[in-house]
Parts: sequence; C-alpha cells; structure tokens
Amino acid sequence: MSEESNTVVKPGYKTSEFWLTLGATMVGFLIASGAIPEAGVWPKVVALVTAAFTAMGYTISRGLAKKG
Repeated sequence: MSEESNTVVKPGYKTSEFWLTLGATMVGFLIASGAIPEAGVWPKVVALVTAAFTAMGYTISRGLAKKG
C-alpha cells in the first residue's frame, strides 16, 4: 500500500542546494578567470569544468523536483 505524498516544491532560491551550488560555481569561475590566483593552467581548467558540472547538475535536479 503506497501513500501518495502531497509535497510542495519550494522556490529554488530558498533551498540550501541553490546557495551551495551558487557558492561552488562562483568559486570555480573566479579561479578559472584568474581572479583567485592559481599556478598553471590545469587548476583553472578543472575549476571551470567543475563549476559547469555543478551548475548543470543543479539545473537537472531542480527540473526533476519540479516535474514531480
């Protein structure tokens, strides 16, 4: 016997996942742009790729949450 839960999805900006994703993405972009100095090019590439995947993952998970 399964009960169907009637949950309300909060707006994105009210979730902790949004703020953590925003922080990780901003740090990644700051490192990739050179605003936070890193030696060499590979740390910048890794930061940019990580920031992009973090933002993409959050977007996909929000879409799934709103879909139901």
